[in-house]
Amino acid sequence: METEFGNNEIEIKSYRRHWFDLLWTVFWLLVFCPIGFYFFLKWYIEKIVVTNQAVYLRKGIISRDVKKLPLRQIQDVSYDQGFFGRIFGFGTVKITSATIGGILGYKCMPNPNEMVLTISQAIEGAASRVNVASLPNQAPVNQQPIQIQIVNQNQPPTNTNS
Repeated sequence: METEFGNNEIEIKSYRRHWFDLLWTVFWLLVFCPIGFYFFLKWYIEKIVVTNQAVYLRKGIISRDVKKLPLRQIQDVSYDQGFFGRIFGFGTVKITSATIGGILGYKCMPNPNEMVLTISQAIEGAASRVNVASLPNQAPVNQQPIQIQIVNQNQPPTNTNS
């Protein structure tokens, strides 16, 4: 998965669907072994990876399908948990973005609260990073630091430049 990331991207955390999602796989393994094996492979290969710049969805058994959603385009992250989700610790994580035209829903994700917090913290971290080269009127590196003198109002200021 590392080759799919952009420059200077660092993986923060990756997620795989909750084991509860495998119940259908167990059923299919008991009924039709090849179909059950297919669903197991699909469950195992599909991953959601949160990096410091984007959220990736990777899936595909024979061919690979990777979708990237940059953090700066994410408007909201939330999750839903039903009755069984609360008992077994899984839920649906929803990511809202105007660029994709709505909401992406990732069903049966383990610890959805943790995943939402991880994505939210990654968004805050990406927003707090500032590209210094893009700042206007940037001071040259070799410029002398500015000296500031605190003046007591009761005493006249002293000249430090002599």
